[in-house]
Amino acid sequence: MMIISTPKITENDAFAEVSACITIDGAEYPLWFRVDRQFAHMLSDRADAFLAGLLIPAMARGEDLQIEGALSPRMLYGVKGQIREMLRHMQPRLKAVAVEARTLSEKQGRGAGVISGFSCGVDSLSALYDHFVEPISETYRLTHLFFTDVGAHGAMQSPVFQDRVSIAKAAAEKIGLPLIVVSSNLDTFYERGAYVTSHTLRNLAAALVLQNGVGAYLYSSGQHFRGLGVKQNKDISITEPALLPMMSTQSFDAISVGNQHHRINKVQQIADWDLAQEFLDVCVLDYTSRTPRNCGHCYKCMRTMLALKALGKLDRFEHNFDMDAYRRSRVRHVLRSELRNDVFWIENEACAKANDQKFPADIRAAIAVIRLPGVKWIANRIWRAVRVMRGLPPEPFGFT
Repeated sequence: MMIISTPKITENDAFAEVSACITIDGAEYPLWFRVDRQFAHMLSDRADAFLAGLLIPAMARGEDLQIEGALSPRMLYGVKGQIREMLRHMQPRLKAVAVEARTLSEKQGRGAGVISGFSCGVDSLSALYDHFVEPISETYRLTHLFFTDVGAHGAMQSPVFQDRVSIAKAAAEKIGLPLIVVSSNLDTFYERGAYVTSHTLRNLAAALVLQNGVGAYLYSSGQHFRGLGVKQNKDISITEPALLPMMSTQSFDAISVGNQHHRINKVQQIADWDLAQEFLDVCVLDYTSRTPRNCGHCYKCMRTMLALKALGKLDRFEHNFDMDAYRRSRVRHVLRSELRNDVFWIENEACAKANDQKFPADIRAAIAVIRLPGVKWIANRIWRAVRVMRGLPPEPFGFT
């Protein structure tokens, strides 16, 4: 059994922390979430965040969960009613576990804060635009931006984290919103490489510790409605519009935002924005002190650059990307996208046609060849055979 003790808040001159003792097989381990001391008043000593953060680790281990601190009955209802089965449907390796709480109570009052994650990527910039620059609703106008260290940047307080958070701080200062940075050792409770299967609940946990000051968390989703569903998939984000409300409380709403936008529309939305032109950060590779910060050849850099090219606006972002790497890698990326029928490439190509934009000659030549009768079929079979010989799954290129 995994036991979550009653959380406690402590402060020192530099930071404030909410922590709980997690007992697993008789051994005790601390789990903590830390913020700068100026945000200490936002911290909550409720157990909601700890259930959100530890549900998947408990199910991976097959450990029943017992929660000793105050827990939202709404959240417990969601977890026991549908969330556990939703997670098992997506990730069959997870096991059925019991979840029990000693004290059920809703938090009294609702925090006035409205927060959204801010990585300076396309999704987070689009969410910022929709909820601050030209807000859809004044009720959900952002009051703070939010940055977490819960596993996305490697080891805690890694150089990658330091670089990324410095960019987010500079951008937040320019737009005039405070940035709340939540650090945690939550990643130590997860299996290695499990971030993509759990990032929604990790970030939700970091947001829930701020319940005393925050009443709404707008989760900038990378999924369009067409890709949503509860099905076996390595990426938990496809469930967010259903998952987040069921993991909310009476005084804290977690909402998936941006699902109405196709990726190309998000890029178009921010392409003329000076903040995006200065701070756009989409690269998935470590870039400690690298200039420019975006590598120009990883799959996220490439799909973003091709979208900007399709819009006729890549020149506005050239200082943000390694253009030489882009030129060397773009044909390979497009060929892979063709073989996978990649939805982002389909969007980019349609956008280029609609805007009367032409991709470079090497890309056009590669497309013409791969679309010759039978070529794509043969290339797919060869690649699948190579992957099987290497002991990899047969689907091409792995990314979905």
